[in-house]
Order: sequence, then C-alpha cells, then structure tokens
Amino acid sequence: MEHIDVAEKLVGLQLAVHKDWKPHLEEGEFLLSELLGMNVVTEAGEVIGEVLDVMENPAHDLLVTERGLIPMRREFIKEVDRQKRQIVVSLPKGLISEEVPKKRRLRWRR
Repeated sequence: MEHIDVAEKLVGLQLAVHKDWKPHLEEGEFLLSELLGMNVVTEAGEVIGEVLDVMENPAHDLLVTERGLIPMRREFIKEVDRQKRQIVVSLPKGLISEEVPKKRRLRWRR
C-alpha cells in the first residue's frame, strides 16, 4: 500500500509549528512546551533547578527536575514568568530531594 511507504519516509523527521499558528493565550496561560528549560526557584529564592520535562499524569501534570517531580497545582506553582523563564514554587518539606544528584541528567534540547 502506497500510504504506508509514504509514512515510512517520514520516520525520524521533526514536526514544527510556526509561532503564528500557536493558540492565543490569556493572562496566566502558557503552553507546556514553554516550561522546558525554565528555572524553578522557591519563594525564598532557593534554586531548585530547571524543568527537564513535563510528565502528563491523569490527576495533574508534573514538572520533572533533577531534584524530583513537582505537581502542576496552584498550591505549589505560585508564578510562571515567561519573560524571566522562571517558575516560582512553594513546596512542602520532603516533596523534592534536598540536594542535586551528583550524576546530572542530560537535558532535553529544543
């Protein structure tokens, strides 16, 4: 069948969407893809690390950092600053590791 042959030629290619085709976002809205690479800091200014991935979960999405997973819930995510590329969080003790692991994970690159 010809359509399978055509599809096989596309394996490994990357799909990109022109910036003009992205949906209009209201104040306080963002695309999950925009979070990748953003720095995560606490309200007190402690650096948690950067967002390595966003894991989709039935209850709520999770920010993946070197120090652990952070639920994308209003009680934890206080601010997403797209200009500064920074996410401000308020986390309960024990939610993430106290220290950065010695073996760093490779970061996903756009």
